[in-house]
Amino acid sequence: MRRVGAGLFRLAAGDGEQPVRAVCFPHAGGSASAFHAWPALLKAAADVLALTLPGRGIRIRDELIADLPAIARAVADDLQGGNLLDRPYVLFGHSMGGLVAYATASELARRGLPPATVVGISATPAPWSAQCAAPARQSDDELLDRLRSFQATPESTLTGNAALRALLPAIRADFEACDGYQPAPRPLESPVLCWAGTRDPVAPVETVRAWSEVATTGFELELLDASHFYLDEHGSRIIRGLLAGLITAPAATREFA
Repeated sequence: MRRVGAGLFRLAAGDGEQPVRAVCFPHAGGSASAFHAWPALLKAAADVLALTLPGRGIRIRDELIADLPAIARAVADDLQGGNLLDRPYVLFGHSMGGLVAYATASELARRGLPPATVVGISATPAPWSAQCAAPARQSDDELLDRLRSFQATPESTLTGNAALRALLPAIRADFEACDGYQPAPRPLESPVLCWAGTRDPVAPVETVRAWSEVATTGFELELLDASHFYLDEHGSRIIRGLLAGLITAPAATREFA
């Protein structure tokens, strides 16, 4: 893994000579390592970049960012300053990462930079959907309760893990960034591909379907038999969808399982 900007990392060896690029954004509390398997799954078909925000991993000592538009500006700075928009690319995010993908697409449009061929959003309620309201500031115990609601972390990890406790400031900043991001729907120049777990307690299907409001050039929603954290199980399926979108971007609205 090699750093290519303040927060972006290239996940495979080499100089990114592939003909297309995937820029990936992880869930709250996550880092670039959430996509560690993607270069192998893509079989060198795309240059994979992923975001690590401050407060975790190699950026453990960097100042936290609790504002989604500020995160998007930082990502856009990395992409623009690193000449990383020089080929067809996708923006893809899971959970919080979906908000970062949308905000980054909006920021790149504001700067008049080339749009993504496709924007991919996974397990992310649209911020204008009714499911997005949450307290802006939470104690450690409230944060842990919120993590429990994702139904993905064993109780022993939540209550007795020093590493998780050390990560709580970063998780809090991520949640505050998400909770404070309430934009009006702004149409994207790119088609939007979405994925939703039919058993997801955090991002019900109807809240993911709401992304269609900004997808004026094409929208697809694929339903997965899954809860919230399904990238490991369904990563190959999502990658196939993204690659298909790079070749033939959707031009209509479609929903399938």
